[in-house]
This record gives sequence, structure tokens and C-alpha cells, in this order.
Amino acid sequence: MYHSTGNIIGQICQAKELGYKGHVKYIWHACEKCGMERWEALNKGVPQRKCCHRCGLLGHHLSDEHKMKLSLALKGRVLTEGAKAKISKGKKGKPVPKLIGNTNGFTKGEGIGAQNNRWNGGRMISGSYIQIRLQPDDPYYPMATHRGYAWEHRLVMAKHIGRCLLKSEHVHHLNGIRTDNRIENLELLSQANHSIKTTLCAHCELRKEIRLQRWQIKNLEEQVKNLTSTLMEIR
Repeated sequence: MYHSTGNIIGQICQAKELGYKGHVKYIWHACEKCGMERWEALNKGVPQRKCCHRCGLLGHHLSDEHKMKLSLALKGRVLTEGAKAKISKGKKGKPVPKLIGNTNGFTKGEGIGAQNNRWNGGRMISGSYIQIRLQPDDPYYPMATHRGYAWEHRLVMAKHIGRCLLKSEHVHHLNGIRTDNRIENLELLSQANHSIKTTLCAHCELRKEIRLQRWQIKNLEEQVKNLTSTLMEIR
């Protein structure tokens, strides 16, 4: 079951409104096969892809009969660059084979994702924070890093408010425990307010002094406004 964001099918937004880069428009579109809803780029007024990423991969698998025909047709022939490109395009979306040799930290015989014996369900701890692995067709994938992981506390808050968070928005843990990502323990703050929260104790004298100064400034502004009005009436 996918998370409902409250968006309407056919709703169109600018890229900046969703936290995306560029000036492309996006439409809230449902996959024609599985019905999963997600943001899809518009191309000449229509969704760029009719199906989601997962269904698109499943639809590109070659049947055994097709593989046999290709094998017989190409047996003993020298392939041109155009033919190689077509074959490469037809192989897109096939299951990723296990890696052989040491590549990007994987040892011999290990796989990627769920094929790896060290797979932990796409959940890991990095720098005392929890990260969650997202799929490219996930509505909140724009919040992910280049490795496809998103911070769980930001993800929980984004799902709570129904949109991707901006880079200028910070999520604060009220009890100070960074792995406690219950929505009751999270607070959405601006960058300035988050700095105050994290550097000043909630009960310290400096913070109380700041609150007092703000209150005094507000009262002085009201007094200046009243005096200005009085002077204007006298004139």
C-alpha cells in the first residue's frame, strides 16, 4: 500500500514547488498497470511515462523464445554499432547479475540490494541518524541522496505534511534522540530557528533573555506606532 499524499490525479505543479530542479512541469499520474500514483514529468502536455519505474522494468524482459531467435540470427555475425545499441536497449530492465570481483565495496559473489547477504531491508544508521532506501518511482525520491537513501526523520515529516521538504527546512528531535523518529517527537523548523534549538538549551538563561528582548522590542514598536499616529493627528 502506497502512502496517500492527498494529491488529485491530473494535478500539475512546477518543478520548484516539488523541490525539483529545472523548469519542467510535473503531473500527478497513476501507473496504467499497478495504479501507483506519483509525480511524472510532462512532455508536450502528456506524462513522459505511462507506467511507473517498477512496471516499466518488468515490461522490458525478453522471453525465452525471443532470446533464442536473437541467438540464431546473430550467430557468427559481426555486429554493427547500430545493432549493438538495439540489443543494449532491449536488455534494459533485466535483473542485475551478481558482481564478480571487488567493485564498490562488494566482495566476490555478493549481489546488490536484496541479493546481498548483508541487506538490512534498505535501512541503515549513518552518523547517529537513520537512512531509508527509496525507489526511483517513490513520490519522495527527490529527497534522496545520490545513493538513493533519505533521512528517516525528514521522510516521516514529509509524509505527515504530504509533500517533499525543502533544503531550507529542518526537522528537530524534541527529546534529542536522533533515532526516535515518531511524528510526536519531530518538529519542522526553519534554518535559523533550528540553529537556536540545537545551540541553546530550552531552560537556559540566555534563551530566556532572548525571549524577554523580543517582547520588549515588540512593545517599543507598538509605542512608536502610537506616537506616530498621534503626531499625524496634531499636524
